[in-house]
Formats: sequence, C-alpha cells, structure tokens
Amino acid sequence: MAEELDHIHLHVQDLEATQKALEAVLGTTVVKHFFSGTKEILQLDFGGIKLSLSPAAADRPVGIDHLGIRTDRLDQLVDRFTEQGYTPVTDVMQSATSRIRFIRSPEGITFEILEPVAGRGA
Repeated sequence: MAEELDHIHLHVQDLEATQKALEAVLGTTVVKHFFSGTKEILQLDFGGIKLSLSPAAADRPVGIDHLGIRTDRLDQLVDRFTEQGYTPVTDVMQSATSRIRFIRSPEGITFEILEPVAGRGA
C-alpha cells in the first residue's frame, strides 16, 4: 500500500452548525458519530475524503488539528519523518482497527499515522 490521505481533522466552534453548512454547500454526508474518550467526533464524507469534526476547547483551538495518513508500514514511515526533523509526540497506540502514532513537523503541523490491523479494517 502506498501512503494515502486518510482524513483531515478540524476543531470547530459549533459542531452542528458546521456539519449543516458543509452539507448544504459541499454536499457532505455524515458517515459516523462517535466519542474518543470525552471528545465528540463527527465524521463526514466529502467526495471520498473523510472530514472529522470535533468541538473546539481551551486545549483544542478552532482550526485544523491534524492530517491523518494511512500506511501499511507505520514504524518505517515515522523513522523516515524523524530523519526529516519531525518529532513523535505519542508512543504507538492501538485502536480496535489500527496502530496509530502522532508526529509533528518542524513547523508545528501534526500528522496522525495510521496502520490498519490485518482483518479489522480501518
């Protein structure tokens, strides 16, 4: 598998208003509504690209939170980013469907690297 964009995660002031506006203007559709811990996440489909929306908070200002990149070689990809000056900001985490690690570019852009777990989808 070549690396590919998995999703874009945005923090928004008003989850419902943003979802309705994106649906009305861009034709997005709700794919999934869930919680990650206490963080509410609304996942939209925008022409095959997943947009994840969650409410802004004191520690999560309005704007782009991160870009999700899907790969089948998480460790090697993180190593290659590290060689380019990127910094891992989490250890490898395990979800029900993926191995995950967050990294940050020298400019402060955060990426979520996801490696699907065989047989569990993502």
